[in-house]
Amino acid sequence: MAKTKGDLVLKALRKAGLYSNSTLTDADPQAVEDAINDLEDMMAAWQVKGIELGYLFADSANDVMPLPDDDSGIPAWAYDGVSLKLAVQVCMDNVIQPSDTLLSAADSAYQTICIALTTIPPLERRNDMPRGSGNKSAFTWNRFYIEQDDPST
Repeated sequence: MAKTKGDLVLKALRKAGLYSNSTLTDADPQAVEDAINDLEDMMAAWQVKGIELGYLFADSANDVMPLPDDDSGIPAWAYDGVSLKLAVQVCMDNVIQPSDTLLSAADSAYQTICIALTTIPPLERRNDMPRGSGNKSAFTWNRFYIEQDDPST
């Protein structure tokens, strides 16, 4: 099962230094609500940029607010990147300067997500590359490399 939006938000609050189980610092309910709304906005912005992680948005057409128990739909390999970028956003919301370590980790995790979702189109090779004047073809075709003719063209 994918992590819930609340799990991602609590991890982001922990990374930002605003919540911790070990020091018994509870997450403020308003901070959780604000962070969930920031998560929704951040994932919408990522979707516009072409970063599609399968995030499950709340139904804003029917005025349904996102809840901490809602499934996020994000794959397991992207949890860290989403949480770290959200932690930077939470720091900005709380007027806290994010640490250099947090900024570096968030940038690295974001780049990992971007690289994982990048698809490189195949390179089309041309048939009319030059041979050079000193090279003589031993075959009847005059091509830079051997490629079978496509009968459909």
